[in-house]
Amino acid sequence: MPKLTHFDKQGRARMVDVSSKAETLREAVVRGSISMQPATFKKIMTGEISKGDVLAVAKVAGIMAAKKTSDIIPMCHPSTYRMSRSGFILWRRRAGLISKPV
Repeated sequence: MPKLTHFDKQGRARMVDVSSKAETLREAVVRGSISMQPATFKKIMTGEISKGDVLAVAKVAGIMAAKKTSDIIPMCHPSTYRMSRSGFILWRRRAGLISKPV
């Protein structure tokens, strides 16, 4: 079993110095799904939600979450953020949507 670098000999979590490590390209792919009442789905599709464009807000939220990855995930070092792309698959029959990478 490989040695876990984020734990000391007593098994306590510790931060690791990564300042000397070379920069590497990494990619994360995230998917999610949401189910809702058919009436809510219809309002989203027809633009009748009083707070505005639900899917546009969801895209912005995804970008903001990607930028805050190191704040959200424990022991994650800050990293250079380059790009976030997302899209949606809309399910009329199931009154829901899937968030997917583009």
